[in-house]
Amino acid sequence: MDNIFVDLELVKQEIFGSSEEVKKLESNEDLVSLKTGQGQRVNRVLVMGDAGSGKSTMAANIAYKWANGLKDDPPQSPLSKFKLVFLISMHEIPKDSNVSLVDLIFQLILSEDSEVSKEGLKSYITSHAKDVLLLIDGMDEDSSGILKARSNEIIKILHNRKLRSCCVILTTRQHRISDLGEHLRHYTQVKLNGFSLENIEMYIMMFFREDTDKYDTLIQKLTQEPHILGLAAIPALLLMICLLWEDQCSLPHTKTQLYKNTLNHMWKRYKSKESPVDEESYSEEMTAEMQSLLCTLGKVALNGIEDEYEQVVFSEEDFGSEVFNLGCQVGLITRERLRSKCGVKASVTFLHKSLQDFCAGMYLAKLLDSRQSEFDKFLKKLYQIKDNKSESYLLVPNVLDFCCGIQPSMLDTLLKLTLGLSHRVFGQGACLDISIHLSHIFESQLTYAELVSLFSCVDNLKLTVSYRDAPYLLYLLKLSESENSHEGFILTKLLVFQITMGYEQWLPSLFKFTPNLVTLVIKLDKRFKSITTSQLKEFYLAISKLEEMKDLMLLNLNALIQFNITYLLDILTKNKKIDLKELFLHRFQFDNRVMANFLTNCSSLTHLFLSGTQTRLQPGLSIKDVIKAIPTLRKLESLVIAGYKIGGTIKYLKSVVPQLLSLSLHQGCEFNDQNLRELFTILNRAHKLTSLDLSGNIISPSSVKSLVECLQQIPSLEELSLMKTGLNDEAVCVLAEGLKEMKSPLHKLCLYKNAYSQIGRAALAGLPVEDDIEDMNEARSQFMRDIL
Repeated sequence: MDNIFVDLELVKQEIFGSSEEVKKLESNEDLVSLKTGQGQRVNRVLVMGDAGSGKSTMAANIAYKWANGLKDDPPQSPLSKFKLVFLISMHEIPKDSNVSLVDLIFQLILSEDSEVSKEGLKSYITSHAKDVLLLIDGMDEDSSGILKARSNEIIKILHNRKLRSCCVILTTRQHRISDLGEHLRHYTQVKLNGFSLENIEMYIMMFFREDTDKYDTLIQKLTQEPHILGLAAIPALLLMICLLWEDQCSLPHTKTQLYKNTLNHMWKRYKSKESPVDEESYSEEMTAEMQSLLCTLGKVALNGIEDEYEQVVFSEEDFGSEVFNLGCQVGLITRERLRSKCGVKASVTFLHKSLQDFCAGMYLAKLLDSRQSEFDKFLKKLYQIKDNKSESYLLVPNVLDFCCGIQPSMLDTLLKLTLGLSHRVFGQGACLDISIHLSHIFESQLTYAELVSLFSCVDNLKLTVSYRDAPYLLYLLKLSESENSHEGFILTKLLVFQITMGYEQWLPSLFKFTPNLVTLVIKLDKRFKSITTSQLKEFYLAISKLEEMKDLMLLNLNALIQFNITYLLDILTKNKKIDLKELFLHRFQFDNRVMANFLTNCSSLTHLFLSGTQTRLQPGLSIKDVIKAIPTLRKLESLVIAGYKIGGTIKYLKSVVPQLLSLSLHQGCEFNDQNLRELFTILNRAHKLTSLDLSGNIISPSSVKSLVECLQQIPSLEELSLMKTGLNDEAVCVLAEGLKEMKSPLHKLCLYKNAYSQIGRAALAGLPVEDDIEDMNEARSQFMRDIL
């Protein structure tokens, strides 16, 4: 741990107002120091990460740091506040649905001759829960079926019904978080992104501390090959990259080839024990014996996938004695002995979960060629489709990645499967979301002609990616640039493109090959900061050339960096061929007059969302010219303004309000009582309005009376949000009485973070009120899902 462990990139994910915020944690120790927005200690943390991203290593490192920190005087680490730390791996839990936490600790951690008694340990944990840290690793690797039980002690702890003051850190692959169901609301979610660029370099430096030449050449290689650098963010793959570079000073292009080469390296080392291996005659291709071994192991792995659970612990009998012994000798599987109430039991696991997926992928690829019916059975297990709905996900996406890398024709099968689902749900010609297939396309390494042929049956595409998908997009871009003719290529069919990114220098080039793009969503994360003015102009210029674009959404998630989009607005105004219908700008700066001029040229705009940079330290800016331009938008249906001072400019919205279906004027608008009365007078004419949101603006009791009179004149209103508006019992009683007299009852009333008591709650009886943090978080999450 001390010699090579490098901190991973952890990002805390939260929803604030109308946008998602991400906060980077400095180290894994910060997981035990998280606080809620109200300053309360967080006791349930869910760490999500992809296969090989370092979840188990991170959990082990936390326990290791705590054990070593016991020697420090005075204590140095936030972990020192815990008197006991337990690390439990889900795959080690025996198949006993009634097992207790103390039973598990005795079975998996404490020795048989321990002086600690079960009664004493249980009493201490119960009475000193706040001094206990429980690390539960691998919720997605539950082989005991304990998560399916409803009333055992472990489930009660995970669901926050027992030991609530105990700090619980739970790790899982992201697609398994739904197993927590409604109890997910108790958890602060943290995404494990693997290694940052700085940590990749640090890891390589520590690995090659005795050979600086190989360190220098590998860093240079990764700098020149960004698609490989993207793979290096995954700790398990970076280890393989270092091992291969140490042995061969060369690297493959894909994850599949990386595993093949690493496994060949392990096979070569195993064979060298029997007799010396001739280096010159040694081939990079797998021998028939090695392939047979991997496929046999893969059959066991694939058979272990049942419903929504993937078996990770096996017995020797599952493999057969010959395969088991050979697998252990090569180092592909390991055996360990676990103690349970029934005695000592041997269990078998793969060297790493991702290796299990690779073997399963090999076997699935073999079935595709030989046994179609069995292949179809396994594919239905891997690709979960929910009752003919559009919701679908890959139970073990790595398996299909590897299968496509081994057998590229698998890609055609997967594409037809999702295309058929899309047509059943949305009809012929629907926009096909290929986001889950992007990594499959990359792993297959198909040629330009093969991809064109593969996508010939698809008319419209949708793609949602993060910066971790950069290697896959670069692959498509390089294929595009390597051909003289791009007609019919996959990128030309892209209609909806959403990307979370830092500044990617290749992105403007990518836009050249997406001439038919209709919807563009760009979320700039915390890495988007080191960018020159010329690069920013190139980026904006590329966007302005998307002449078919109708929907543009730009979200800046980096609160510390402000970006000015005046140049983009100016060139969009000059390009008369672009006719936007939706514009969404979050935390961007712009020239007031340039924005106003831009809006007057957007005759088709139906949705406008402007969220400013208003904070406690930086007040909102005035956008008077912009407000005056909004009435020129004759087709506008939805208007959202947040973080801008508009209190004295309400009168300019008078002519546009009657056509609106949705109006949101959020925190930072700086309304006084006079402004509010003026707004409510204007809203008397909002006969089409179905949703009104005034959250974050203080509404006095006297203004509430005017609000009620206004609401009673809006016949179509269904949703009203007044979060954090300073409503007390008096104001709430007036509001409740008026709402109950409305001709058409509300469907939703959101009043979170208002200072009213049981008196106000009693007055609200019978109204569809949402007034606690769980309702608010769900509402905010749903709002972001609706937008994106």
